[in-house]
Amino acid sequence: VITDRYEAERQLIQQSYYDPLTGTLIRSRFKDQVATLAARCQRGTSSFALLLIAIDNLAGLNHSYGYDIGDEIIAAAVAAIKAQSRETDVVARYAGNKFGLLLEDCTSEQMQTAARRFLDAVKSEPLHTAAGPIAVSVRVGGVVGPRQGRTAQVLFYHAEEALEAARRSSCDRF
Repeated sequence: VITDRYEAERQLIQQSYYDPLTGTLIRSRFKDQVATLAARCQRGTSSFALLLIAIDNLAGLNHSYGYDIGDEIIAAAVAAIKAQSRETDVVARYAGNKFGLLLEDCTSEQMQTAARRFLDAVKSEPLHTAAGPIAVSVRVGGVVGPRQGRTAQVLFYHAEEALEAARRSSCDRF
């Protein structure tokens, strides 16, 4: 009985922190991490990057292959991104087809290098799904804190703007 109760409590805690599809942090916990890091970096000289990554045309892929395959695409894209992340990087499910990455001790140049690495990781090979391999691409928007925002709210606002600029661009994905 104690083991069952402990397991049920552990699962509730897991669900309150992590997205069940991707195994990454949920949005609210991710925002907490960004806020904490922003406050800490204001007191020092270090910087960090906040990246938002969106899967291109997920609605069309869902329409063509179905939502279960769409979920597989999301999970496979996150796995490809996580494989290119550093151990200290935080990956989170930000919204339906958007993911957030928090890169500690990261300059603007390092953020650009990391963004290209994440773009290449998803695009380099088709993602494997039950429907077969599917080619997927992503767009990335990013900001460097605390230089481009001192609060999590401002940082997310600017990261969303950067992501929208990447989505409007026909050639630049970052």
